[in-house]
Amino acid sequence: MFAKAPESRMLSVRLILLAAWIVLIVSLFWDPVTVSLTEPNSGTPFRIKDTPVAVQGQVLEQKPYAMGARMFWTMVLPCVPLFMMLFGHEAWRRICPLSLSSRIPYYLKFQWMRKVFNRQTGRVERKAAVISQDSFVARWHFPLQFMFLTAGVTARLLFINSDRSALAFFFIGIIAAAFITGIFYAGKTWCNYFCPIATIQKIYTSPRGVLESKAHTPKQLVSQSMCRSIGKDGDQPACVACASPCPDIDLERTYWETYTQPGTRFTYYGYTGMVLMFYVYYYLYSGSWDYYFSGAWTHEENAQMNQLMNPGFFVAGMLVPIPKILAAPLAMLACIFATYAFWCGVEWIYTRIARKVKPAIGDDEIRHHMLIICAWATINIFYLFAGRPNIALMPHWLQTTINTFIVTVTTIWMGRNILRKATDHTDESLAATLRVRLKQAGAAIKEYTRGRTVDELSAGEVNVLAKVVKTE
Repeated sequence: MFAKAPESRMLSVRLILLAAWIVLIVSLFWDPVTVSLTEPNSGTPFRIKDTPVAVQGQVLEQKPYAMGARMFWTMVLPCVPLFMMLFGHEAWRRICPLSLSSRIPYYLKFQWMRKVFNRQTGRVERKAAVISQDSFVARWHFPLQFMFLTAGVTARLLFINSDRSALAFFFIGIIAAAFITGIFYAGKTWCNYFCPIATIQKIYTSPRGVLESKAHTPKQLVSQSMCRSIGKDGDQPACVACASPCPDIDLERTYWETYTQPGTRFTYYGYTGMVLMFYVYYYLYSGSWDYYFSGAWTHEENAQMNQLMNPGFFVAGMLVPIPKILAAPLAMLACIFATYAFWCGVEWIYTRIARKVKPAIGDDEIRHHMLIICAWATINIFYLFAGRPNIALMPHWLQTTINTFIVTVTTIWMGRNILRKATDHTDESLAATLRVRLKQAGAAIKEYTRGRTVDELSAGEVNVLAKVVKTE
């Protein structure tokens, strides 16, 4: 869907989103506007209400606040996973402002170049560096990115959820990290190997988004979200082979070639625990769900830093004397490993049932089914909580509409992918090539097509017909 959009237009979209992000960062330091929306007598849904919110048995004092953090955490961020699942990898990669941050050095010709000997020309050339495909980072980047994501999510609980200055510096830091990566490495090295959000992106878009285009039928010179340059005759490929196989050229092919790699199962299964504990910890810390669903955690002025040495758990009306700075990461790690063990158990049970029903089913097919089911379950767990402080302020009919839309999109995505096989992609890729040859055969194939055109034939029919024509 987004693959055919010209790079000039998508670059403008990325610039607008990056500018909006910068405005948000500025507002975290100075925001004289949105405070008025939270005044008790403002009449807006976000006004401070008289309903008490208790944290560890003490009523939390609430004052009018700037809404920058609340808008980002409960309005903007919750939309991202569903957008990814609906529109796919190609859409997110082409609008992501963080991706643009990593590519700014390329656009400004401000990249560090290393000397490389070109065997074909016999000359020494200067090229931007890429991550070696044999390196530790290339082989283990998916679980590494999951570790970065887990660290960032835990930091939210400890430091940056409601502290606007800490949040602003966090944003500045991650933009700077992407920019610096773009100075020293070519292509989308940041996106492919370091970006924490890439974990979410891969889990919720692979092997295909609901509306994602097919890169392999037919194959195109400029495909999906690959690196592009703006030329006089349209977009031109600007690929530097920073990743192989490259998800920006053919996401589905990349999925089928990597989904059984070490670390992938742990990342998928552990990600469920990370999502679950992020929200459950609000209950474990405060002693009730009011703390989370009221949205009070988004505007505790100067409180988060002062809470680090406070008891990290309040369970059944009792404080557990483990400092919050240790309690949050320990709870997060415990839940990650617990859900990993849970899904491994589910996979064990599913394997035995699947092999009774279909004895020929392979381990790879079972693993694919489990990854898809895990991703579907995780995103629906996410939307049990994400954005709920604001959704709860909406009319009941609108809440029901939103809930129905989420479940519908996620279930369509699961249905579209769970029965998909690697051989389907291979057959369709081969058929795309054979269609060109069959069209050249002209009248020789008319007796086999029954009046249909070559484009109307299925991949299997094309492959069989190509063999028949070749035999004759």
